[in-house]
Amino acid sequence: MKPWSRFEDGRIRRLAATHTAKQPAALLPGRTVNAIHQRAYLLKVRLQKAGDRDYRTKYPDALVERVRQLHEQGKAPSAIARETSVPLGSVKSFVYYRGRAQASLVLIQQQQVAA
Repeated sequence: MKPWSRFEDGRIRRLAATHTAKQPAALLPGRTVNAIHQRAYLLKVRLQKAGDRDYRTKYPDALVERVRQLHEQGKAPSAIARETSVPLGSVKSFVYYRGRAQASLVLIQQQQVAA
């Protein structure tokens, strides 16, 4: 088994938020999907998509951001729900940043890759 290079680590970091483990494995010769998962774990990189990149996302990132901006402007969650046709529970979830930990991890990863 060959040692991991800085190039391979960088590629895993860059592709983590937007690709499945199969895609980096195909781009890195001699590396299996399992090896990619293990290396990502050691690098503290999550191979999980969030927001618009995840097929299970119910509301687009732009709508979530709009809801948060309306709340910052002083609108009540119930008024935001009526205006955007998003259920009140979801609006509260967006404005009080429930589930923020996952989204924050993805943003931090993207910022690290960009730097």
